[in-house]
Amino acid sequence: MSKYDVLENLFDGIIVINKDFRIVFANERFLKICGLKKEDIVGKNCHEVSHRCLTLCAQAENIKRPLIDTKQSFICSGEKVFLTGKPVTLTHIHYCFGEEERVFEISASPIATEKGLVTEMLEILRDVTDREKALKEATKSKTFLSNILEGIGEGVIVIDRDLRIISANSGYLKQVKNSIDNVIGKRCYETSHHFDKPCYEKGEECGIKSVFETGEKYSVTHTHHDKAGNPIYVAINLYPTKDPSGNVTSVIECIDDITEKTKLEKDLNKRVKELEDFYDMAVGRELKMIELKNEIESLKKELNR
Repeated sequence: MSKYDVLENLFDGIIVINKDFRIVFANERFLKICGLKKEDIVGKNCHEVSHRCLTLCAQAENIKRPLIDTKQSFICSGEKVFLTGKPVTLTHIHYCFGEEERVFEISASPIATEKGLVTEMLEILRDVTDREKALKEATKSKTFLSNILEGIGEGVIVIDRDLRIISANSGYLKQVKNSIDNVIGKRCYETSHHFDKPCYEKGEECGIKSVFETGEKYSVTHTHHDKAGNPIYVAINLYPTKDPSGNVTSVIECIDDITEKTKLEKDLNKRVKELEDFYDMAVGRELKMIELKNEIESLKKELNR
C-alpha cells in the first residue's frame, strides 16, 4: 500500500512533486482532467508535463499566464514552497490533451519529515478554466463598451443602482475637468452637482431615478459643475441597460455640453431686452416730443389771438 493511496479518490486533481521537481504521484482525477496516464508523467519534471518547459518555469521566457493571475510575475509553486516551507496559492495555465490549455487554481503545501525537513510538495489543482473564459468574455465586453463610449463625442457615464459611476469616458472627464480616479466609484450627484444628497432630495429633476423605476428612456436638462465649481449647462439623455429578465441594472447617461449655446442664448435675450427697453424709451421720448410740439403750437395760437 502506497502512502499516497489516501489521495487517490479525492475530488480535486492532486500531484506530489519532489525537490528535484519530478512528479512522484498523480491521482486519477488529475489524470482524467489532463487526459494523461501515470506512466506518461510519473518521474518526469512537473514543468515539462504541465508547461512544456525544459527548464524551470521561473527561468523560462514568456510563460502564458491566465487573466485571473493578478501577480506581477510568474510564480513557481515548487520554488516558493521548497524555499520558504510555507503553502502558496496561485493560478497557472497547464497543457492537457496534447496542446489544450486549461487553467488551474493551485494550492501547494509542503510535505515535511518528522524533523521538519521539506522533501516533497503536494499540489491540489482545481480546474477553473470556465471561470477564466468568463473573465475573458467580460474583459472583451468591457473593452468593447469602453471603445463605444470613447467613440461618442459627448460625455458618457454609466451609473449603477446605488447612483455610483462605474464607467466614464474622456468626454465626461473633460466636461467636469476631473480625473478618472476621482470619478469612478463616486455618486453621480457628487461629481456632477457637488451635492451631498441625490438630486431629487435637493428639488432637482432626477432622470436616473425615473429610468430605474420605469425602464424607459428619459431626457432632461441640468446645470452641472466642474471640479472648480463653474456651471456647465447640459442636455442629458438617459438609457436603461437590462439583464435577461428585463430588470434595469444600470443607466447610461449621455451628456451634451450646451454651455456655449446657453450663454449665447442668454446674451441674445439680454441684448433683445436692452433693445426693447431702448425702443420703449425712444418711442416714449418721441411721444413726449410730439406732445410738447402740440402744446407749443397751441400756446402760439393763444398768443396770436
